[in-house]
Amino acid sequence: NKDVIIDTITKKRSFKINRMLKDENLTEEEKRLKRIEIFEETEDLLKNIENDKGIKQIILRGIEIKEKSIITYKILIAKIIEKEIKNLLEIILVDEQKHKEMLKNMLKKYENNT
Repeated sequence: NKDVIIDTITKKRSFKINRMLKDENLTEEEKRLKRIEIFEETEDLLKNIENDKGIKQIILRGIEIKEKSIITYKILIAKIIEKEIKNLLEIILVDEQKHKEMLKNMLKKYENNT
């Protein structure tokens, strides 16, 4: 259902923004830029839904976003020295990797049903 997808994307956006705003390691400028990035990512998804471009494009875009997030977290983990922060980022990285795999499985199911 289109409304459920829109609601899920909107909630995920709010969660990501709130989590990022609580990150004491980011400067205010970094937070501002990250907030813009999160909005741009989710706005693309929402536009696809509103324009009825299809579920396949939405899933593909989700996979692309997850791949970018995974790269970003790997770079951050490599740069950060503090073990506690590194551990937290590694947990988030694993979460992003799981989400990417879920989207890939969704895509396979979608392609097998069409």
